[in-house]
Amino acid sequence: MTNLQSTRHLFSFLLLSLLLLLLLRPNSATNPGFKVRITNAGLQYAKDTGVSVLSQKLKTLHIPDMSGKKGVFSYKVYQISLQELSLPKSDILPVPGTSLLKVSIANGFFRLSGRWSYKALFVRDSGSFDLSLNSVGLTTVLRFTKDVGGRPTVQAVGCSATVGDVHVKLHGGASWFYDLFRGPIGHNIRDNLKRQICPMVTNSVDKGLDEILQTFPVKKNVDEFVMVDNSLTRDPEFLPKAVDLSCKGSFKSISHPEEPPFTALPMNMDNATDKMLYLGVSEYLFNTAGFAFHSAGALNYLITNDMIPKESPFRLNTSSIGWFIPEVQKQYPNMLMEMRVLSNAPPAVTIQPKTTKLSAYADILTFAILPNGSRAFLFSLNVSATLDAKLAFADPMLKGVLDLKSLLMKQLNSTVGTIPVASIKLGVLFILHYSVLPKVNDRLNKGIPLPDLKGVEIINPLLRSEQACVLIGLNLKYLG
Repeated sequence: MTNLQSTRHLFSFLLLSLLLLLLLRPNSATNPGFKVRITNAGLQYAKDTGVSVLSQKLKTLHIPDMSGKKGVFSYKVYQISLQELSLPKSDILPVPGTSLLKVSIANGFFRLSGRWSYKALFVRDSGSFDLSLNSVGLTTVLRFTKDVGGRPTVQAVGCSATVGDVHVKLHGGASWFYDLFRGPIGHNIRDNLKRQICPMVTNSVDKGLDEILQTFPVKKNVDEFVMVDNSLTRDPEFLPKAVDLSCKGSFKSISHPEEPPFTALPMNMDNATDKMLYLGVSEYLFNTAGFAFHSAGALNYLITNDMIPKESPFRLNTSSIGWFIPEVQKQYPNMLMEMRVLSNAPPAVTIQPKTTKLSAYADILTFAILPNGSRAFLFSLNVSATLDAKLAFADPMLKGVLDLKSLLMKQLNSTVGTIPVASIKLGVLFILHYSVLPKVNDRLNKGIPLPDLKGVEIINPLLRSEQACVLIGLNLKYLG
């Protein structure tokens, strides 16, 4: 593991947590670490988008040729095609206290055209026809649950289609026989369409939407050190004007996959109403990430002299440190040094309105690098640092800046006498400000794209900190 990798783990694990969990589609009685709320505006947009997609699918319906007999007349209807389709009125309604979503369409209109022909004894004739179907309606009920593996599933559990008035206008031939065929043509085409609509809807849900949901990763390795558990903690919760999806939102060490010694607090999303979609990310999610990285040993890293700016008069060697601790230069004259930063407790994130703070805890062990390449221990320090973490969306990228606010240090052990902690602290602050943090912030300021939502564009993202959680509000645009 390189120095840069270790530094990135220490200072940006909260950003990694957020980015990876944006992919989740969240259901245990415990509080979720990550929560998605689809508001009424989001449900209405999803409904409008779904109706638009359904309209396109309905245009592909195939009406087969039809034939029949009435008295001595044999007739045939063929080349039937859909010319116009309108679904002007639709609604979507969560059923509170259940996992059901009811979608309805009313006042639909279909216009079809085709050819007809007949023969009776030695008489033949043919022509064309136009047919309109009014008051077309559809009602379907979708059930959203989780499977045994914690993946979201959807199933169409009910569907009914209705067609009201049928109007047929025949062209060509003699007018006296129109009434013979108008009824059979209209009724047969109407019944054929009714038989096809619900199977098409059910197949689109069960074989289309559900298959997409099944591709969402429930457990995923973040890197070689940690994995994230995306499993649903409960079935989706249907409110009068929203749907809440909850997931565990927990990171674990791959080598030591133990549960964290803390639980998630409830997230207040009462004010999450203006956007189509809200993502609630709790302190628990960030802190399980810190716990996992710490348990995996991924927060240990090395500081060497080549990490310090070349123009700096301060160097990580016994000559520079010797100004503060003469015994270092006396025992190990003119030698390079290294600092090993070892995490001694999981980092902790505290989220409050308008602020997010990261507290990190470590021991710093310093060594002189001897001419033969071996290391000689000099002294060790206990360190605790507090950083402000500022997150923002732009373009739409997730960007972040970390700012060191405080650093507490105390001596642990030493082979070179008493350590002037206040003086050494200045050197550590110098290294952090001019070597470590700039590299981290340069990377974070380049921005990290949001996870790709296939066929969806994110509009006007909003991020705000609440008590113990971060809320991200999004509007969406379906691109097809």
